[in-house]
Amino acid sequence: MNIKEILGPDEKVVLEVDQRRLLKGGKLITPAKILVTTERIVWQQDVRWLGLKKDYVDYHYADLANVRMHKGVFSSDLIISSRFGERYIIPGVPNNDAKQVERVVSDGIRRYSFGAGRQREYLGREMIGGYYG
Repeated sequence: MNIKEILGPDEKVVLEVDQRRLLKGGKLITPAKILVTTERIVWQQDVRWLGLKKDYVDYHYADLANVRMHKGVFSSDLIISSRFGERYIIPGVPNNDAKQVERVVSDGIRRYSFGAGRQREYLGREMIGGYYG
């Protein structure tokens, strides 16, 4: 199964990132993928048998409280906190990609933070300083 086959009908991929192969958190032969969509983060967490068996974990923005980046010299760890007190760590993300993932996920969390999982409607207004005006 391809990671893009599990997306919803209106869900679009915003960012696709490969974990590092040789550095902390990476796998040499089968590095994991991180897909950031308009609705969630999909992490191809465990790849076995040279890519024939894959496990996917997804985190919907409505269930997340925040995302932080722990930057290392060559790669970063993304630390994702859920609204339910759980913490998830995605290791081995290239530094430049981790910054983009953090920005896109933070925006997604802000979009879904209003109401019970309902996406905020922007009504064509620009976001200025964290507020729409």
